Amino acid sequence: MAENPRSPENPENPNTSATLATSTNATNLPSPADEEINDRFTTHWSGPFHPDALEYAASHNISYDFLGQQIRSFGSGPGHPGGFMMLGGGGGTDLNALRTANLAHDEEFRQRARVDTDLHTGTAIVTYSWRTVTRGAKLRTSVQHRQDYGDGRDYHKEQLKILRLIDEACPDADLKKAVWGRRIEWTVLRISQLEEMLKLVDELEQLALDEAKPDWDWETGIDAQLKVRERQHAIRQEMEPEPNDGAAHLSIQRIE
Repeated sequence: MAENPRSPENPENPNTSATLATSTNATNLPSPADEEINDRFTTHWSGPFHPDALEYAASHNISYDFLGQQIRSFGSGPGHPGGFMMLGGGGGTDLNALRTANLAHDEEFRQRARVDTDLHTGTAIVTYSWRTVTRGAKLRTSVQHRQDYGDGRDYHKEQLKILRLIDEACPDADLKKAVWGRRIEWTVLRISQLEEMLKLVDELEQLALDEAKPDWDWETGIDAQLKVRERQHAIRQEMEPEPNDGAAHLSIQRIE
């Protein structure tokens, strides 16, 4: 599943809207207490053109420009962040507005995490960064992946039975013998890969469940989850397409 760091995770969950300041007066700057927050949701935008800053401005219809520059997004979708169009502006960056939006952006992610803590506290699955997604979304993603990989494994196990029957019935001198051998080898490997993915789903799900423990440390906990995700990605990269042997495929369909 593709993960898009710019996609909204769960619009039905409550969000905390940003009330942007229009002045750089020191009395309007974030308080020192705001600066002390340091968790997995904390981000530091490099400027008004940081991808998160652009996405936040476009989705909340706000501006970081003293003359009210408008930012519009286009071409966005799951796995495709799209682009942004800037209209007007030229009055200089309101750093106070930018910082206020940055803090509000991070707090929205915290609020989602407070609300969506379990399997049945939402409906969204992971569509962007695993680091900031809610525990509930992780658990629902694990359920979906377990179903998908399990169905795939069971399907290929049935296919393997058919392939072996065909291979046994095929004379050694038949040129198709090699075709069946390649398909059997590929299917055995794919079953092994899917079974390994299922083990990793279980491991990742347990790490997500651990987030509810009172002594859970987010830095080590998230790092452990991301390492499992890396192993999942490595296996997906190793999954080669099914051999395209048209005649063999038709033979299997006739037997089925």
